[in-house]
Formats: sequence, structure tokens, C-alpha cells
Amino acid sequence: MLTEAQLAAMRSTQVLAQPSTATISRPTFSSDGAGGSTATWADATKTTVRVSNPTGLEYELAAKLQVEGAITLTLPQGTLVTVSDKVLVGARSFDILAVLVGDYATATRVLAKEKP
Repeated sequence: MLTEAQLAAMRSTQVLAQPSTATISRPTFSSDGAGGSTATWADATKTTVRVSNPTGLEYELAAKLQVEGAITLTLPQGTLVTVSDKVLVGARSFDILAVLVGDYATATRVLAKEKP
């Protein structure tokens, strides 16, 4: 079993391997006056990120979601991100498909699709 100190050291190492900066944007909805709603996007947080190709299990999940060209985003452990959010990395924009959860998490990993 890993100790909290060991997990903290691993999480610190993960952050060192996240060379880019990400802005996580979150929608807020307001009535459009016709029974629907309009989304307004606001920056929720800025953090570090690593953009990479999905690994085996992540690739399988993307196939089950019928998504081609899925990308894995690795964020610092505990970063709040949901499937309603979008992540901006430089000029690239990603929609979140799934937040990946596991035991002894040393980072927050999400499966995403890059917007053209």
C-alpha cells in the first residue's frame, strides 16, 4: 500500500511532466426566452496539462464511444473537470468525453476530442 507521502511525490512528478498550460472553460446557461437556453462559456481555472495519444484501455473506451482521434489530457490530480467542460491548450480546443478514474490516482486524466 502506498503512503500519502509516496502519492504526493508521484503527483509532483506528474506535474513536472505537464509542459503546457490549459484553460478549463465551463458553461453557464440562461433562458433564451423561447423555452430553450443559451450557453455562455467562462474560464473556470488555468492549470498545467500534457496532451497525448490514448493508451490501450483509453483507446478501447474511445472505440466504445465511437470516437475517432481521441486524445488523452493529463491534468494535476484533483483538477475539477467534467464532460460539460472544454479545455483550451494554446490554439487547440478539446471537448471532454470522459473523466478517467482509478485507484491511487497521481493525475486527473480525461479522454477528449479535439475540435477542428
